[in-house]
Amino acid sequence: MMDRDTHCIQGELFEYLPAPTATEFPVGHMAAVDATGLLHLAADAEGLVVVGRIERGLRHGRVTVRRGVFNWEKAAATPPTAANLGQFVYVADSETVSVAAGVNGIVAGVLLKVDDFAWVDTGFVRKDLDPAAAG
Repeated sequence: MMDRDTHCIQGELFEYLPAPTATEFPVGHMAAVDATGLLHLAADAEGLVVVGRIERGLRHGRVTVRRGVFNWEKAAATPPTAANLGQFVYVADSETVSVAAGVNGIVAGVLLKVDDFAWVDTGFVRKDLDPAAAG
């Protein structure tokens, strides 16, 4: 079998059209898209899918987002710990992740490391792979 030049998009930049109702896209915050593909700040809101971290705010009618592993704040009430490594964590707000699924169970990504922050592989996670969604 021959070697293969398999390209990687981990950490790559993507551009999205912002939702018309959103006016701010602060750099460093978690971003999510709705069912129409419009960008929002990540939140525990129905129908959102996390796509990464805002790299550049609104410019030329678009927002630049990066996929990758990022350090998010840990929710005070339900913080991720070492016991949660390799598991899904959920959006509490656009800066914070939790081990609790919240009302809508919006997956932020997979927890890879915990120190003062929760290091999460952030970007498109299939909801049907989430064990919390199976209930």
